[in-house]
Amino acid sequence: MRSTRILAFGLSLLTVLVGSCRAPEPTAETWTLGDGLSPACPASDYLYSLPSWLAACPAIAGWNATPLFGAGAPAPLRGYCRYTWNGPALPSTQDVAVLANQLVVLTNSSNAPEADCPVVAPLGFAASPLIRGPLHTALRRQVSAIDSLPAGTDRVRVAVIDTAAKPFASLEEDKLAHGRAVGRLIDELGCSPGGYCAAEVHNHLGLPQLSEQLVDYENGGFYGTRGQLAQAIKDAVDAWAFDFAKSPKQASPRLILNLSVGWVPEYGGTDPGKMPLPARAVYDALVHAACYGALSIAAAGNDSGDSSVGPMLPGGWETVPAPTKCAGPYSALPTPYALWPTPGQPASLVTAVSAVDELDRPLSSTRPMGQSRLVAYGHNVVVPDTRADGYTQLLSGSSMSTAVAAAAAATVWSYRPDLTFDRVAELVYEKSVQLTPGAPTGSRVTEFCLGGTGCSDQPLRRVTVCGVAAAAAESAGVSVPKCDTLPAHAGSRVEWPEDLTTITPMPTSAPGSACVLESGAGTGCGTEGDTALLTPWVTPQPVPGCDVCTLRFSGLLYLDLTNPGYTYVRAITLLTYDPSYNLLGAQRIYSPTGETPYPEVFRVPVSVHPSTAAAQLRFDVAEGRQTYAVRETVRLY
Repeated sequence: MRSTRILAFGLSLLTVLVGSCRAPEPTAETWTLGDGLSPACPASDYLYSLPSWLAACPAIAGWNATPLFGAGAPAPLRGYCRYTWNGPALPSTQDVAVLANQLVVLTNSSNAPEADCPVVAPLGFAASPLIRGPLHTALRRQVSAIDSLPAGTDRVRVAVIDTAAKPFASLEEDKLAHGRAVGRLIDELGCSPGGYCAAEVHNHLGLPQLSEQLVDYENGGFYGTRGQLAQAIKDAVDAWAFDFAKSPKQASPRLILNLSVGWVPEYGGTDPGKMPLPARAVYDALVHAACYGALSIAAAGNDSGDSSVGPMLPGGWETVPAPTKCAGPYSALPTPYALWPTPGQPASLVTAVSAVDELDRPLSSTRPMGQSRLVAYGHNVVVPDTRADGYTQLLSGSSMSTAVAAAAAATVWSYRPDLTFDRVAELVYEKSVQLTPGAPTGSRVTEFCLGGTGCSDQPLRRVTVCGVAAAAAESAGVSVPKCDTLPAHAGSRVEWPEDLTTITPMPTSAPGSACVLESGAGTGCGTEGDTALLTPWVTPQPVPGCDVCTLRFSGLLYLDLTNPGYTYVRAITLLTYDPSYNLLGAQRIYSPTGETPYPEVFRVPVSVHPSTAAAQLRFDVAEGRQTYAVRETVRLY
């Protein structure tokens, strides 16, 4: 059975583009002394910025004090302290006030401890054995996978910062299969079956939280805090740097960070001058990675269905320039290759990736004002695995497209380890397939980029693994793989079994009721209401709740809502959109057994407008202590 939680990650630096559309950036004062102490942020961990004149985190009774990035961290990371409450329950307002007051007395500083809220989660979801084979075939065709990868100069380490605590090739599963699926996808596309492997995948647990007070470092978690994410990034970078310094001839000379995770802009980080301390910790950890010459690739994020706009973070930090000169230990790395971008050349701290379907249309889950210039296939992605059913879980969204881009970048760097990380990212973009603006892309254009202006002039490009590998191989003077790259918008919808009733028994069910849409808002049709988890959880992107959710143009909706972790599933609504993502209709699906529970697997007749180009399913779920809404992309066929 698949796990019950797939949450989402995201953020952006679109201050210029969307600053007037969202709440102001939280400051340290409002975050820690206001929202940070309310039920909106039930945190047991607090981060503190140590004044420069102190060398160690002061001990405070009742709290466990540790350096966030460990002893001996380089200067930019040295001043972070983590204070973890030692009590049996979450700290009270008074407990945190005592912590803050003691720090003022002991450090002679006005710095305030800031709650490390659990706002980070994986970005991805959707599983029938009958359709996994065709979906895998569609994936390899759409991304131009390489059947026989010519040997490169060096393998490239790809660190997957995610939910997985075990190696991606382990026969044991983690609690949430998201990180495992990301690692498997990178390995599938960055290696030849039985041949050369450009990508050397390492999992690093960045999301160990099971609940507000429970973590699992042995089996992974469902989500995490930004402090945990920052620590995992730093640990992944340092592990690679240690291996390379110890044995340069045996270790990968280059490192890629895959960040299929994120948090929404409302949790802070879009303004470098006013970042909450937990966001700043992630930012500084990524600068640390860039100073070691690492390429960070992050998901642009998926639509949360509420008022949140702009890319998620850390993907949104594509708008921020990467460092071009780093002091400290970085130059001591025994490598003949340049680590930093050339001064004066455009280089982003992070490369963001959005998801498209098999027709190169941005997924309906693409975030408003969050379209990155680099896109990759990310619609119902599945690859072979050692799991009992032989495949990874079915996932949709920018998590998967990020992994595709990371695999492509690994092949480039394997042939051209002399390139700096920014040149690798630019080669992946330049040699990918340019998409046509306007229909059939739904008129989506690049909405954020380095510098934050003139982004719409940069065309969307869909990653072609073979195309970018061939360009790198040719420039390196090695044999060039044969490619069969799909031109823009030349894909085709996945062929499904003609009759799905064998896997989706149909109970007696009333047809979905049509709703009257008012100004496209769909009032009363199930489109209203936040689809985000209550704070402090990040918006699900999407939560796994729908297996084999498909819509036939002939007017049948197939649903598999098998998910034993949900207390209930109710208020199911089908939303349909035209090619420009204007809402065409909303139909509430009624259960023959009442509002709750729904039958787990069923089909129901619905009305399908002839202009329908995309569809979503919206439904309310209860999972443990909270009730929230879910939006999932529905496959059309």
